[in-house]
Amino acid sequence: MRILIALSFIGLSTAAHSAARSVFESAKHVYAVMDLRQNLLSECAKQDPANTGKYNAETTRYRQRTKVLSEKVRQLIVAEVPSTPPEQSIGVIAKWSESESRRNLNFQLQPQHRAQFMQKCSYIIDPDNRPRSNAAKAQHNQIMGLPEDEWPADVRVINAWKP
Repeated sequence: MRILIALSFIGLSTAAHSAARSVFESAKHVYAVMDLRQNLLSECAKQDPANTGKYNAETTRYRQRTKVLSEKVRQLIVAEVPSTPPEQSIGVIAKWSESESRRNLNFQLQPQHRAQFMQKCSYIIDPDNRPRSNAAKAQHNQIMGLPEDEWPADVRVINAWKP
């Protein structure tokens, strides 16, 4: 059973740009997107300890803004395999998401990419400098947006789901 679940999560990462996902695939994808954004903020705080409070405040804002969606995503992850205990279903996706997130952040923290990573961190906590960065809307959404900004179809499918 765990192998099947793990394989479905691996398939999720390779099918990240597919046109139509099932509601369950959308939930796993959006879970990973939200997890990565929160881990990005946490890593920014580690790399820039002088601004830890600003990153923590942004994390709190992000969690508040995604609270309803996050709960719906968790419900979907649990509902996909109702015979599996909820904490196990959430645990599997959380472990996979953390692994993928860590891999992504480790790549961004390599010496050749670190300056760009720190620019993202500065972008997050310094709204006054955002207009000068000339970030495209897609870049802004990738750094600051909510899942519905970057993945609207997935979020619509999740929100339409009725338990």
